[in-house]
Amino acid sequence: MVQTVYVWKPIEDLPQNWIELASTELESLAGIWKSQAKKLHESDALKNFNEQLSREWAIETGIIENLYSIDRGTTQLLIEKGIETTLIPYGTT
Repeated sequence: MVQTVYVWKPIEDLPQNWIELASTELESLAGIWKSQAKKLHESDALKNFNEQLSREWAIETGIIENLYSIDRGTTQLLIEKGIETTLIPYGTT
C-alpha cells in the first residue's frame, strides 16, 4: 500500500493579482441569492423549513440514542406534521 506524505506549509497570502482571480459571474449570482433570501424571509417557507429540520434532528437523535424506535414513515410524518402522539400508531415505539 502506497502511503502519501503531506508536508505542512504555512498559509500564504493572496497573490498581488488577486482581483483578477475573482469571477464576474459571482456578482450576478450574489444578486440573485440576495433576492431569493429576501423572498424567503418575507414568507413562512424558511421558518417552516427550519422547524421541520429541528424536528428531524430531534427525532433522529432519539433514534440514534435508542430512546425509541420509529419506522421511517412515522418519522417522516412527525417531521412534516409536528411531534404529536396522535400521529404515532399504537405499538410503534
